[in-house]
Amino acid sequence: MMSSKHKSVIWEYFEKTSNVEIVLCKLCHASVKSCGNTTNIRNHIKRNHPSIKLSKGAVTVVMRRSSQSVASTSSTEPQEQNVDDPDVMTEENDFAEVARTIVNKAQQTQRTLNFASTSSSSSGIVDNDSVASFSGSGSASVRSIQTTSSSITPQSANISLTRQSTISESIFNIKSYDRGGYKTRAITDALIYMVAKDNLPLSTTEKQGFRFFMQKAVPMYKIPCRKTLTKMVKSKYEVLSTLIKSKLSLVDHLTLTSDIWTDTLNTKSFLGMTVHFLNLNKVALDSVTIGVLELSASHTADNISTWFEHLLAQWGIKKSQVFTVVTDSGANILSAVNKTFTSDKHLPCFAHTLNLVSERALLNLTDVLSVINKIKSIVTFFKQSVAASDELRKLCDLKLKQSVPTRWNSIYFMIDRFILCSNHIASVLIHIRRGPEMLTADEIDIAKEMLLVLKPMEVATRELCGQKYVTGSTVIPLINCLIKKTESIDLTHPTALSLKRAMLENLDKRFGRMEERSLLSISTILDPRFKTIHLNNPLTSSKAIKMIKTQIIEIKSNCDEPSSSNQGSSDDDVEPSDSLWSVHNELVTKKAATQNSHQPEERIPTELKHYLSQPTIPLGDDILKYWDINGNMFPLLKKIVQPYLSVVATSVPSERLFSKAGNIMTEKRNRLKGDKLQQLLFLSSLNFEDWHIE
Repeated sequence: MMSSKHKSVIWEYFEKTSNVEIVLCKLCHASVKSCGNTTNIRNHIKRNHPSIKLSKGAVTVVMRRSSQSVASTSSTEPQEQNVDDPDVMTEENDFAEVARTIVNKAQQTQRTLNFASTSSSSSGIVDNDSVASFSGSGSASVRSIQTTSSSITPQSANISLTRQSTISESIFNIKSYDRGGYKTRAITDALIYMVAKDNLPLSTTEKQGFRFFMQKAVPMYKIPCRKTLTKMVKSKYEVLSTLIKSKLSLVDHLTLTSDIWTDTLNTKSFLGMTVHFLNLNKVALDSVTIGVLELSASHTADNISTWFEHLLAQWGIKKSQVFTVVTDSGANILSAVNKTFTSDKHLPCFAHTLNLVSERALLNLTDVLSVINKIKSIVTFFKQSVAASDELRKLCDLKLKQSVPTRWNSIYFMIDRFILCSNHIASVLIHIRRGPEMLTADEIDIAKEMLLVLKPMEVATRELCGQKYVTGSTVIPLINCLIKKTESIDLTHPTALSLKRAMLENLDKRFGRMEERSLLSISTILDPRFKTIHLNNPLTSSKAIKMIKTQIIEIKSNCDEPSSSNQGSSDDDVEPSDSLWSVHNELVTKKAATQNSHQPEERIPTELKHYLSQPTIPLGDDILKYWDINGNMFPLLKKIVQPYLSVVATSVPSERLFSKAGNIMTEKRNRLKGDKLQQLLFLSSLNFEDWHIE
């Protein structure tokens, strides 16, 4: 009898059943014999899940560059070794009943083949429905029938048919749909993947339409009920979270984003946390959701710090691995980050800060606020009046957008859509007696010039909110371009000019000293697209270069690195589609013209000096691939740059996490517990290769 305490890590992938000699695999749900030791179940992992490498006391996840199609899981061919696999247990079947089934299928196959042969000799065409009626029953007696019209030619109207399956092959195919069969495992894995990725309810398997579809598509597959699917999701979460923990333990530098969200349906609060890191195998940025923690106490700094500690311990993340933590500027969460980590590791969400810049400028100017409120009242009228909306739809295909206080740049989108439809709106309102007053021509001109001021803000916010590309190094260049672009806007109306001045004042107030943050300045210098072009303060630039120099000396003292030699590239920048970056191109041109007359007097390492002297690369180039290709030329800088590449500039990933949580926690699913929500959001955040679907 097995011991109640399992010390081997192999038991993280199996769970016991009522039969003490049989355990259930959490990866493929197959029943495996366990005769008091781990030999059989280790062999099962090696044969059926080769991507998981087991060693003494540790689990290693094999990272694969190539990814499979989700659809391929449902059509996986059986491995030859599975035919006599002693690990997989199937239910007892009456042989006479199986034999009768095979004979009936064989007879039906023969009738289908005779019909197909007769049809092909007369007209050269096979009726797909007649063949599908047999193949859809779940038997593999006929592997495939070539019925493509392109294969029929005047010279040959015969259709080639594959051989009829043998009785043993047909029996094996039927048994593959039993519990633990390879087809059942593949379909079940695909079902769990679909439910988690598409945010489907767990009761999907009990819906009439889904069951009818599965009956037609895979009639021999036994669809799991809601409770069984819930257990499967939990089991899948347990094993995949273990693999992700192992994966994160190998990463030296992690970036965390966190925020707190309140579910209005149940009045519950949740703490969300995402982790971001550089995947060296794929040369790409990776992210995963590690926390959707249901909160039961007040949101004080001490409580939030305790929750942070809990999540770090749960996922085995050391504080030394955390390079930076990105949150909004709320006093409680800011204090919690400083207490749990240090103040140097906190980075404010720059998207929130940009939103505050535009919000303060718009709401503090009376004339601007008057135009906004007038547009908002007209949009509200059309949203509430069916007759007015019907008349507007007859004239215009576009729908009006309403501003939402919690949605960034929503005022910009509302004004933009209103200007596009203004002529049609005026023609509708003129026939409505009790409708709101339409904007005057002067007010419409003000709204158009307001759009010119707000447009760069919207572009900058959108650029910073990405998480699949490097954003930490773009903060200083993007804000610099935003300020210069706003200054160059040509306006005529005094109201729009006052909005422009207010924007510039708020940008200077909130971003004027951003170069003093060493994390941002070093990230910018080590980005080959920018380097020192956007660093306007010579002192902060010199300080950042000295810090890089110090890190190079430390690396050299720890290990002797070979000297690097390289040739500089002279790729020309391509004009980006977004005009906001045109400011950057002008600075690149000026830098190239004055580069020779601007050499730093202080002594810096040869590798860093060579890197800085090279021209910048085009904006559209991938800097991850740049450092992967040029890492041999700058080996010391490549080691220094790695933690900075994973820095995200905003806490938007946590915001997206809560948007996804809102799509799951609907009115029909308002009883969903916090642990179930955590499981679904974690599985949904995984890349396909992290699912280990064979």
